[in-house]
Amino acid sequence: MLAVIAAGGEPPEREELLRFAEKAGLVIAADSGLEWLWAFGYTPDVMVGDFDSTGKRTVDLFLGKHVKTVTVPVEKDDTDTMLAAEYAAQHGASEVVLFGGTGGERLDHTLANFHVLAYLQNRGIPARMLDAHTEIYLAQG
Repeated sequence: MLAVIAAGGEPPEREELLRFAEKAGLVIAADSGLEWLWAFGYTPDVMVGDFDSTGKRTVDLFLGKHVKTVTVPVEKDDTDTMLAAEYAAQHGASEVVLFGGTGGERLDHTLANFHVLAYLQNRGIPARMLDAHTEIYLAQG
C-alpha cells in the first residue's frame, strides 16, 4: 500500500499531491503539513504530531472532520515526520512518498528527513521525498 506523508517543509503543487494521494491507501499529515493540506482542500486519513507548528484553528478544523489523531508530547526524541513514517510502517505501507520534506525554514528537519528515508529503507519500504525540483531517495550497493 502506498502511503503519502505531508510534512511541514516546501509544499508540492496541489495537482502532484492529488496524483499520489488518489493512489494512496493512507495519507498522513505530520504537524504543519496540515496547513498546506488545508489550503489544498485535502483531508488526510491521519494527523500525527505535537501540533506546535500548526495553528489551533487548523487542527480543530480537521478534528471537526473526524480525522484520526495521534498526539505526542512536544518533548520527544523523534520529529513529527519520523513519527508519521513509523505510523505508515506499522499500518502496512509498502511504499512511502514524502512531500514537504525539504525547504522551509528548518534545515535540521530537511536533514532529519534523510533519516526518515533510511528508517523506511531499513524496513524494506521504498521511500522518496519529492518537491518541485527534486526527487530524493537512498541508494544501496
